[in-house]
Amino acid sequence: MTQLAAADLIERLRAAPWFDGPGYLKRQADVAATGRDAAEHYVRHGWREGREPAGCPALATVQHTPAALEALEQILWPTWYADQLAAEDRPGEGEVLLHALRLGCLVGLDPHPLFSGQHYAHANPDVVAAAVPPLLHYLLSGGREGRPCHWLIDAAFLGGQGLAAGAIPLADFLRRYRAGEALQPNPSQPLEPPDPAGPEARQRQLLAYGRAHPEGRHPLLQRARDPVRLLDLEQLEQEWPPEPTAPLPRRVGCATAAQVIAFYLPQFHRIPENDAWWGNGFTDWTNALTAQPFYPGQLQPHRPHADLGAYDLADPAVMARQVALARRYGISAFCFHHYWFAGRPLLERPLQQWLEHPELELGFCLCWANETWSRRWDGSPEEVLIAQTYPPNYVERLAASLLPALRDRRYLRWGGAPVLLVYRPGDLPDPADFARRLRRALAAAGLERLQLLSVWSFDRQDPGAIGFDGAVQFAPLQIPTPNLAPELPLQLAPAEESVEELHKELRIYGYPEAIRHDLAELAEERGFPLYGGACPSWDNTARRGRRSVSWLGATPARFERWLRLARLRMQEQAGRGRLAAAALFVNAWNEWGEGCHLEPDQHWGYGWLEAVQRAVTPRLGGLVLLGHDACNAGAQRTLLCWLAELRRALPQLEIQVLVLGGGELLASCDALAPTRVVAPSALAGVLDSFAARQRGWVVLAQSLLSLPPLLEALAALAPERTPAFRGLFVHELPGLIASLGLEPALHQAAGEFDLVVCPSPLVAAAMPAALAPPRLLVVPPRDQRCWLQRPETFLASPPRLAEGAFLLLGCGREAGALARFLAVWRPLRQQWPAAEALWVGPVAPGGAMEGLHWRPQLAIDAALARSDAFLLCSAGESYGLVAAAAVRQGVPLISFGQPLGLRDWLPGYPERCRVQGPAEAVALLLELAAAGAEAGALRQDLAEQAHLFSAREDQAWQEGVAAVVERLGLALSGAGAAA
Repeated sequence: MTQLAAADLIERLRAAPWFDGPGYLKRQADVAATGRDAAEHYVRHGWREGREPAGCPALATVQHTPAALEALEQILWPTWYADQLAAEDRPGEGEVLLHALRLGCLVGLDPHPLFSGQHYAHANPDVVAAAVPPLLHYLLSGGREGRPCHWLIDAAFLGGQGLAAGAIPLADFLRRYRAGEALQPNPSQPLEPPDPAGPEARQRQLLAYGRAHPEGRHPLLQRARDPVRLLDLEQLEQEWPPEPTAPLPRRVGCATAAQVIAFYLPQFHRIPENDAWWGNGFTDWTNALTAQPFYPGQLQPHRPHADLGAYDLADPAVMARQVALARRYGISAFCFHHYWFAGRPLLERPLQQWLEHPELELGFCLCWANETWSRRWDGSPEEVLIAQTYPPNYVERLAASLLPALRDRRYLRWGGAPVLLVYRPGDLPDPADFARRLRRALAAAGLERLQLLSVWSFDRQDPGAIGFDGAVQFAPLQIPTPNLAPELPLQLAPAEESVEELHKELRIYGYPEAIRHDLAELAEERGFPLYGGACPSWDNTARRGRRSVSWLGATPARFERWLRLARLRMQEQAGRGRLAAAALFVNAWNEWGEGCHLEPDQHWGYGWLEAVQRAVTPRLGGLVLLGHDACNAGAQRTLLCWLAELRRALPQLEIQVLVLGGGELLASCDALAPTRVVAPSALAGVLDSFAARQRGWVVLAQSLLSLPPLLEALAALAPERTPAFRGLFVHELPGLIASLGLEPALHQAAGEFDLVVCPSPLVAAAMPAALAPPRLLVVPPRDQRCWLQRPETFLASPPRLAEGAFLLLGCGREAGALARFLAVWRPLRQQWPAAEALWVGPVAPGGAMEGLHWRPQLAIDAALARSDAFLLCSAGESYGLVAAAAVRQGVPLISFGQPLGLRDWLPGYPERCRVQGPAEAVALLLELAAAGAEAGALRQDLAEQAHLFSAREDQAWQEGVAAVVERLGLALSGAGAAA
């Protein structure tokens, strides 16, 4: 352990965002009079003398919160803590707790080897943004919220072992373990039973345990979980075939027209065999809808979007909807898995219906899935349900069964030859003999030509050597890459599974490695045609449980990039005559049990299908979305919604998201489009590189804060590299614009930009006079939580409250907002002792107040669902996303008449909710809590307003998006014509 001297602590304290040196000297006039450095005085004397460090109100709160002090005493290991310091700088025997509280937490000294301030800060970026020391935050609220304080401490898992109600998980665990109680801190790394030698021996036991299980830092795990940073594919893409200079025809039969063919599983209807093997009513939905995740961030179960539901393929109308979806998003054909066992077909009904309904206008082909069915779902010979056998006449009988499909006018043909795939040619007794006999049998039936393809699932031999015409990639099978399961905390209790065996059996791989492998495979020169493949995601937990395979880090943006690069390679190879068609095979349209489906789901919506559409659409230009950071706040959440809409509406544009600072929403943006954090000084170079590869491009700045760096960067570009369209979103009120000194930049944009979008008439009225419609547009902001990736890592759940308790909710970022909230809450609590309050914001209420809960960040929709009223506490809002959410949910929105852009969208909102001061607010809240007739009438009115507001806001949003899309399209069409 590295030992720190006083000089090291002084340097750390000077750099800490929660220590205000000038403020400290201002408070300590006697210290200032000596001319001493603030940090040096506090480290050497101030903490011991009880002087308050300016800039850290959380310290005072902890000192006056008995429960927090008790938890710190339980967590602190005095011997280990003191050993972090040089001998001459260690606290005295009775001062260790005081040192840890008043100094150690400010300079990054951990109180115990199972608490990591660095890990806590990395896992909770809102704490970093709020400039609160990690240990103090954990003691005040983070512990009870279940936030991760160490990679070996699983709060939820400890809760299942009798965690005391309201206790801080680490403190309760350490207290009980030191007392000799056998506990497990997580389900993945077993901890030995407590040493009978006593508490100090058990502390050393925990120290050894922590050292034996260091935090996982596997580079492939980092690449899979972190934002893609363009997938590390820049070099590969530079060597890749370019986008064709003219749009290519999309009709089937043109060799260089891109074709996307999706494998199709016909398992979603009942058959007698499945009823007998798995139970009455079994379909693939049975497993898919009940799967549970093994590790944090695993998307299980996969649930279908409400537009499709858990459909039944016995209904032809379902297939009609599937065809409409496929055609809309650029799918050329379905490739039905064809289950045929020596003359016995299974799951044949969907194909029969397809042939019986010629109005299903979509190409199709067949893949003979010639593998044994077993209970393991992997074609293995163990626990066989029905074996795949090859009697002497199997080839001729197979050919006869295929004829109705092969003769259908919609059947996929390349150069007039029907396309047929074989899933496991290596299982055939003699693949070359099979190919000869099949061609001969089909020729005798009038089909003289055949494109026979082998699927590279388990067999990867040269197709030409066995009489086949080519091979098809079948992602993500047979990709050599390390198993990342041992790097991840698994969510299982030790009593349920052997964790060591589970780490061996569970296979978790990095999705970026599948992309890199398969694209590299396509780039190799071969003596036979190899058709590209890709998969949106893969996770067969639903089918195989603890023996499952999952690919971590799949997102629509990554899948789009994979598919697009594979499409360009296929078009280049087809143009050179090396392929019969520029075809790509996607695994799969509807493999819900393997977490591998293009069909829309409840997590990504239509994201996978939109990725296909974007991948097959030739690029005609580019769009840069610029944000000032990716923190979890209103403007940034709105940027995410605009990204989703523009990605969907403009598939012909390459989209790049640039942010000038990090934040919790990086991964969320990156899931939809490549996202990069760019320093303002580097912005011009990044924009220049982006412009160099576009026929024309446009830029949209998502806030005034990002405008000055953008103006400087645009001024540095050569004239031929400047954007064809410049747009700006203004989210700030006039007072904030003036206080930040952004008025000159705004006036410059008013003269140079093509469009300025404001969230409300309140903001639009304050814009420079040079701006007027159509250059000035009012569009309400949007907040769609469905686009957030792993929100549990930065959005806590609401606190547990007594059943039926009246809850007042408030939020804000400034101390003034908290003061307004408390001015209402304190008298309300006095008059209604059963009332509870929840304050959300980085500024913590000072001291403990019974009935008052605090969260620095929160899943606000869940909090509103539990709230009885929302008090608007800010000095003003250009729109008010949380206020809008309250209105949508029918929660009373109580305001003091401060500027609120949302009010422009609420013409009929009850005036009673607009109060003159705290006393009137308390009176209204007491009326709502009493639930009398007047309160009932008010709530009925609010419910009607919620309906009207939702419809009004949705329409305004859709019209605003359409207007922006139209303007961007016109600008780029003009730029393309000029080019």
